[in-house]
Amino acid sequence: MLKTMILAGLVLAGSNFGCSVAQGQVRLSEEDVVRIGLDRADFANWIDAGRAQAESRVAQSGLWHNPEIEYSLEDVDLAAGSSSEQSFWLRQRFNLAGVPGLERRSASFELAARNVELELDRSEQAALIRRHFYQALGASRRAEALSVWHERFEQLVREVDDRARAGDASRFDALRLRHELTALGGERLEARAEATAARHALFGLIDHEPAHLVGALLPSASDASGGQGGAPSHARLRALDAQIQAAELSARAARRQRWPELTLGLGRRELDEPGLSANGHLVMVGLEIPIFDRALGRRNEEQARVRRLQAERELLLSSLNSEIASLEEQLDASRRSALALAEIAGEASLAEMAEGAYAAGEIGVLELIDAHRTELNAHRDQIRRALAARYAKIELRLLKGE
Repeated sequence: MLKTMILAGLVLAGSNFGCSVAQGQVRLSEEDVVRIGLDRADFANWIDAGRAQAESRVAQSGLWHNPEIEYSLEDVDLAAGSSSEQSFWLRQRFNLAGVPGLERRSASFELAARNVELELDRSEQAALIRRHFYQALGASRRAEALSVWHERFEQLVREVDDRARAGDASRFDALRLRHELTALGGERLEARAEATAARHALFGLIDHEPAHLVGALLPSASDASGGQGGAPSHARLRALDAQIQAAELSARAARRQRWPELTLGLGRRELDEPGLSANGHLVMVGLEIPIFDRALGRRNEEQARVRRLQAERELLLSSLNSEIASLEEQLDASRRSALALAEIAGEASLAEMAEGAYAAGEIGVLELIDAHRTELNAHRDQIRRALAARYAKIELRLLKGE
């Protein structure tokens, strides 16, 4: 008989369904898979394009007004001849309140916020890859457990069949066990299909050829004790901090927009008429009078944006702290329950005890089947709880900004 310790080890060891480990075969760990997935060309181009867009917006902000060049020509026919006058002007508007400088600083904080958001996109992609990795690993472990158990139950059915032919066991018992073996075979086929689908999803996500996955489903004790640090380093919080600074600078710029702008102009004028030819330089100064547009709307809008972003940050911080506390509790509970199931599975095999009792005539076939089912379900539940703990750890890493 196969020992239950083999099945208990399926959760913690690195076996993988559907991929025989030949010498020299590629073996991928969690970090290998994440690195490959983040380095794929299309995802890297997507991140780079987002960063280039943000940098382009910064380059467009806080610029001076374009200079204006004006040329005019006036010809007039007079009784004594014709008169010609032409003028050249170069004009430039200046903002004396420092609004362009504030706008450039605000745009730099917007760029910082965008870079943090791109960092968050990268972290979320990494978390997605991790979830797919452990989903494939868990599905492989479930399929492997069912395959091992199917082989074990198949051996039991052969033994009971032999005994039934020899008259030492009931034909009903043999037939009932065959029905159970058929049901178990169907579950094994479904588990294999799920494992294959999970592997296809993972390797399609990272754009890599299928390989052997290695790793432990259950987080280690050090992974599970991540500390109670809260969420000040979460990328979304850092992005909001940068957006708040950008909005405050934009509000300052809007308040200064009520200051008038100055226009300076330099020119030349040439006059040619009968009996007179003259030319000279021109200078002009223009001052905007802020009567109708005093930027009140923009000023109020930016001030409201600052308040909204500050409130959003407080709400997000509260939500993150609550989620982190919940996930830490879930991680601890799932890990403890998985370890408890592994511990009881390592003590004694309920199925082996039932087989011995059945052979001695102490229990019937239904009790025998129930013992096998109970132990198999315990192994599957162990895998499920280990996966729940791992998923909780992945979410904690994302929320804490690790």
